[in-house]
Amino acid sequence: MTIETLPVSELTVSGINPRQTVSDDYIATLAASISEIGLIQPLAGFKTEKGVEIVAGGCRLRALKKLAESGDGFAEVEVQITDDEPTARLWSSAENEVRRALRPGATIASCRNLRARGDDVPTIARVMGMTTAAVYRALALADLPDSVIDALDEEQISWDHAKVLTLAQTPEQLEEGLELAKGGTAPWTLKSTLAGRVSSNDGRVQFVGEERLKEAGAVIIRDLFDDLFYVQGAVDLDALVDEKIEQWRKEAEAEGFGWTQVFKDTMGRYDAVSGFIEPGEKVDPQHKGLTGKILYFNYSRDVEEIEGLVRPKDADAAIEAGIIPESFRPAPSTGKTAGTGSDTPKPDLSAKLRDDLVQGRILSIMAVLKERPELAIDMLAFQLSDSCPRYSGFLSISAEENNNLPSTEDNGFTLPADILAPSPIPEHGKDLARSFAAYMQKDREKRLEDLAMAVARALTPAGGLPLLQKVEKEADVRSRDFWTPTAENFFGRVRADYLERLYKKLLGLREGDDRLDQFRKLKTLKNKAAFMETLFWDHSIDSQLRVTKEQREAINDWMPDLKK
Repeated sequence: MTIETLPVSELTVSGINPRQTVSDDYIATLAASISEIGLIQPLAGFKTEKGVEIVAGGCRLRALKKLAESGDGFAEVEVQITDDEPTARLWSSAENEVRRALRPGATIASCRNLRARGDDVPTIARVMGMTTAAVYRALALADLPDSVIDALDEEQISWDHAKVLTLAQTPEQLEEGLELAKGGTAPWTLKSTLAGRVSSNDGRVQFVGEERLKEAGAVIIRDLFDDLFYVQGAVDLDALVDEKIEQWRKEAEAEGFGWTQVFKDTMGRYDAVSGFIEPGEKVDPQHKGLTGKILYFNYSRDVEEIEGLVRPKDADAAIEAGIIPESFRPAPSTGKTAGTGSDTPKPDLSAKLRDDLVQGRILSIMAVLKERPELAIDMLAFQLSDSCPRYSGFLSISAEENNNLPSTEDNGFTLPADILAPSPIPEHGKDLARSFAAYMQKDREKRLEDLAMAVARALTPAGGLPLLQKVEKEADVRSRDFWTPTAENFFGRVRADYLERLYKKLLGLREGDDRLDQFRKLKTLKNKAAFMETLFWDHSIDSQLRVTKEQREAINDWMPDLKK
């Protein structure tokens, strides 16, 4: 092997080179990159009787010829040459593996220069042989001083350290942060040092709002690698919260609500709102005076606003006004909610029923995710990215067990057999190399399906209901395609007053309606559950119950509210 400087005009692309056809646009973009930053990766050639033929770097050769023809230089180029054909073929096939790795500083500088020329991120990624995500990362670090880039080049700090150092607001702060990073301070600890712990994830920040924080003198520090911003400066966040609460109370009063209540730093919503009763229907504006609004800060400092609540002392008036059903009337002797035995209304769904429904919805996602491997990849990427908090429990990654085998067979969900099957035992036991070799012989579509199933098996409810609902939306899951409530799997497992409220809501019934009176004459929960099953399953009764087309569609789409 030798390295020679040869005229570009004498070089040709070898038939060994795998890339025989490329677009003119790509060659033009590559030529612009070489003109700006030079030839970073050398060409590799095979010496034959006809001359030197390029086996690795055919695109670069085409770009160099374009530059030479236009008079922009690069008439000669260094070429790594061999006269051994097996070696030449090895260079050609393994070019991606043997490319000289760029140091971080060179990568950042090259991306910055290409951006200055007007190239967009996909173009830069193509020219540099990088992913778009890596280009975005390099460009975000482009404004860091040389001291940081040098430390990154010398592996004194990591990419994650460099990302955190973009949060520094002064040269002194950056220099202090750099020394901490060199000393081994973890990136997340360094982030707290530079940006503080109060971010836009904090419910108080969300409640007050960025503009009000700026008015109060807060310094807003944006994270270039996340959607977050951090709050610094001599600002009393709690005082701003109190100010906003007073504004919120006045607005609620102006809307006509009879009372307001604020709960801060509480650990559980149901404990926080004990003693209040949620109405079964949307409150008529003329009755707002009997209802109130709650502002709630939960343990993670998220903010939740609940309106249309009725206090026990206002229950009689609210019942008379038709805001809440008779079943919510407090017992005269104790002031407790009728039939519940406590001051706090019992949840509509038992914990076991709710768990069954959540598990069924996860299984429904699994059934669809099998056909949506691209979403499975996105979910896996999210789980392993900086966007997902550590130990969030969104996925429990394991190839050994199916997390979602149903605990009971009567949860009402009808799903494909392979969704409910235990995880398969590896075909080749503990011989991983043999297993992997055999696995790679499968079609790519099959491998993607396996990935989707692995992600689906790893789904857990620990990420929270909002995240589960987001996945359902992305996967276009319609849970009712897999589940329809029956007396056995649902209606017989809830309270009679819940069924009455549901019946009224689905058919838009009000007091005095003969259909409601007929329902109330069914004395036992068993009878009412059977009636509701008929309503959901037997469309022939629509005429008798005067069910409209819109109401039938609502019945066909209805799923229990798992928040209650």
